[in-house]
Amino acid sequence: MKMGLDTVATPPRTLLLVDDERSILASLKRLLRNEGYNILTAESGLAGLDQMASHDVGVVVSDGLMHGLTGAEFLLEVKARFPQTVRILLTGFTDPDVVHDAIKTCQLFKFLPKPWDDEELRQALRAAFRLYESQHHHVG
Repeated sequence: MKMGLDTVATPPRTLLLVDDERSILASLKRLLRNEGYNILTAESGLAGLDQMASHDVGVVVSDGLMHGLTGAEFLLEVKARFPQTVRILLTGFTDPDVVHDAIKTCQLFKFLPKPWDDEELRQALRAAFRLYESQHHHVG
């Protein structure tokens, strides 16, 4: 009896969304629900790190301004602990110097402003997962 082992299983594309505003998380989940991602959410940087520790997250999208850890602090910690995870900062805070520092320090894949453009966000996530998967296959 065949158990489906003859097909190559593609691991789910796990996406972590981190924002301290539930309405933003709900909007992002609604936007991305048909994209085929396993979507996790966290309402703080610390909760995001807990999610990262217990799931194989390929891409993380974080708000920039949150209580506790800022988005940059959270993404810097993600970079240190989970270097293969692709990092995207999504924020309404657009001071050019701060953004440049965050991109450089956290080695961000992408910075996206709030309010976001739906198609730009979808394209950025597809590209981020392609990068993650290409890096993931070369490790070992």
